[in-house]
Amino acid sequence: MRRRLLRAFLAVIVVGVTVLGVPLGIIASHLAREQAVRSLDREADAIGFAISEPSEQGKPVPASAVSTAARDDRYVVVRDAAGRTTRVGSRPGGRTIEAQIDTATGVHITVLASAREADGRTVEAWLIVAGLAVAGMAVAVALAVREANRLGRPLDDLAAASRRLGAGDFSVPVAPVGIPEVDAVGAALTSSSARIADLVRREREFSSNASHQLRTPLTALRVRLEEAAMGGPDEMGPALEDAFLEVDRLDATISELLTLARSDAVTTTELGAAGDVFDATRARWDPLAAPDGRRIDVDLEAGVAEALIPARPIAEVLNVLIENALQHGRGTVRLRARRTNGHLVVTVSDDGPGIPAGFDQAIFTRHVSVGNGSGVGLALARTLVQSVGGRLELADARRAEFELYLPLGSLSGPSEGLPEIASELPAGHPDET
Repeated sequence: MRRRLLRAFLAVIVVGVTVLGVPLGIIASHLAREQAVRSLDREADAIGFAISEPSEQGKPVPASAVSTAARDDRYVVVRDAAGRTTRVGSRPGGRTIEAQIDTATGVHITVLASAREADGRTVEAWLIVAGLAVAGMAVAVALAVREANRLGRPLDDLAAASRRLGAGDFSVPVAPVGIPEVDAVGAALTSSSARIADLVRREREFSSNASHQLRTPLTALRVRLEEAAMGGPDEMGPALEDAFLEVDRLDATISELLTLARSDAVTTTELGAAGDVFDATRARWDPLAAPDGRRIDVDLEAGVAEALIPARPIAEVLNVLIENALQHGRGTVRLRARRTNGHLVVTVSDDGPGIPAGFDQAIFTRHVSVGNGSGVGLALARTLVQSVGGRLELADARRAEFELYLPLGSLSGPSEGLPEIASELPAGHPDET
């Protein structure tokens, strides 16, 4: 591109010099010749004045009078009214210029001079024009190189940013350079990199969320199928029905995760009674907790069971919290729910060792775990809660007690309901978005 710009600039310069310089040189040549002719005319006038007295008296024109008025390198021919001719000097060789005048007394004077002087002035004029042309071309080339670099460097930066984007580096902001077209391309590239980064992030999060959330339903499905295989004919029907329920839960979980991957806000806010959600959660986890001598204890305050909540997201959040309690905690897993000022507050705790110091908020960061977990569950749970306008907080690190704050009847997303929730947080609770 730089070479093309330079060639274009040079072509414009050459055309400009040709269009302007050549006529200027021709005009300068004509001016030099006309100046030489006018000089000879003045010399002829001077000769006429010098011979005016003898010519008026009708006497022959003396050569001395002509020599006095003419230059040595001139060839002068004077013919008076009687036809007598007086010649002074020698005829110059090569190209010549000539001046002729007639005086009032009838004398005809011809002056010839060599054209070398006029030609020298013409060459000098052409040299001046050529020098100006060369100087102008040098300045124009310098400006062309500067402009080519000014236009080429941003394009080099765009090419480098595109290569980085293709290599997987999405942090490619392109600074504006003051050229509208290039700035428009840079802004489009920056916007595209941000969108691609968001899409890749969502895809990765979906993969980790799906692998985390589907592990437990698949385990439960395997347990149900093993029970069906080992039981008698009478027990096979109920076991298969439980397996079908697990398949439905798998399908619901995948749908919820896909919705979350497409948007930060969950759009499928199907409402369900809080009591049904808690009962289904306990029924799901009791068989998995029983082999270790543990159980799920649910305690709902009066009026909570009839409260309408987003069934699927909250069920997924409860699954994450219970799975964490079963994996990292001890004893009974307790679910408590109460209503306060239009909000549903759900508490999940166990009798385990709690959360180590310094991890109070880090546990909500993706891929951060205090044990052998994947570090995905709590980050996903907080995202799900925020997607329906709620909050998930660690209320007591010593008992690994989590509290879920959910505005009842406000399912428009994370931008609504949060200020009211924040105003209801007990003193000392973390206030993190």
